Amino acid sequence: MSDAQRQLLAAIKQQSLEGVKAALALGADTNAYDQERSMLGWHEDAVALLLEYEQPSWLAILEALLVAGANPNLPIEQRFLEYLLHALSQHSHLAAMRLILDYDADPNLVSEGDTALSRLNLDYSFEETCNLPDWYKGRVLPEYEAPQDDLEDRETASIWLVSRHQRGWAMLRQAGGLNSWELRQGPVSETLGLYPDVLGGLYTRHARPEAGFLASLGSALTERIARWSGEYKNPDLLGYEAQAVKNFDYAAHLTEGMAIGQAIAPFLPEATALKIAMPTAASIAAKSTMLDVHAWNSQSQAWEKTVDWRDKLSPDWFGPEPAGKLRLKYSQ
Repeated sequence: MSDAQRQLLAAIKQQSLEGVKAALALGADTNAYDQERSMLGWHEDAVALLLEYEQPSWLAILEALLVAGANPNLPIEQRFLEYLLHALSQHSHLAAMRLILDYDADPNLVSEGDTALSRLNLDYSFEETCNLPDWYKGRVLPEYEAPQDDLEDRETASIWLVSRHQRGWAMLRQAGGLNSWELRQGPVSETLGLYPDVLGGLYTRHARPEAGFLASLGSALTERIARWSGEYKNPDLLGYEAQAVKNFDYAAHLTEGMAIGQAIAPFLPEATALKIAMPTAASIAAKSTMLDVHAWNSQSQAWEKTVDWRDKLSPDWFGPEPAGKLRLKYSQ
């Protein structure tokens, strides 16, 4: 290892921005590895607490490395093929995620079977299911300032994290990020779902439908599905107050989705369930992330509503917001 490289590594471990800049000026390689860890990996490893990723000094060193040519698409850990965007997305470190996406981080790299979006969704689901107070579950949350303590209050930490995950999810989706299962195609067996936000508008339990099934539908129907998916205005992506969302007719889109599902039904293997999930004008107005679900009844040849968006919300959800420790980041 050259002197400049040793100087860069030491400066990263010490979190010295001036030291990093001095080493880079001497020609240190931003994409070199030490002990199977990249320079970006050592920088990610230099912080131990969630709030330290928010520090201007940490972000400034990250930007200095990127400006000098650090490749965000190289593994930060060679042994496990871990990527920086995955590490940042796990707890939605928004400023750092936005920064490396601006430097062409690929949101669809796969690490241990997960894309960055899948990694984010795992923690999002865990926090919402296990830690989030009932009033906040299934609700669009505002952006909060970082807590002043070290996130020791579990409920406060969960509210803050879920708020960030909602924004991190939208950020990755806007950058073209997919769930890991959206990168796969598989047979249609137990369930086929219609949801206009997923790639192609159709999904099974574990993947998108395989090419052979899509070909069996014929070009007219597959083009109709693509049009239905492409025209959809996703409030989680665009914002629940976005004019495009306010102007969109979700009931008409559901009706079209049901007509598409009815046209698909004869092509399904026997005993395959068919369902459609979408928000409603009422759920969007209430700023709920929950969905209505309808299932196709093959015997009656009709759609039946199986889940109302309100079903899984507790009575607390409809009451006043509880007093909390978090402050809004912006005046809202």
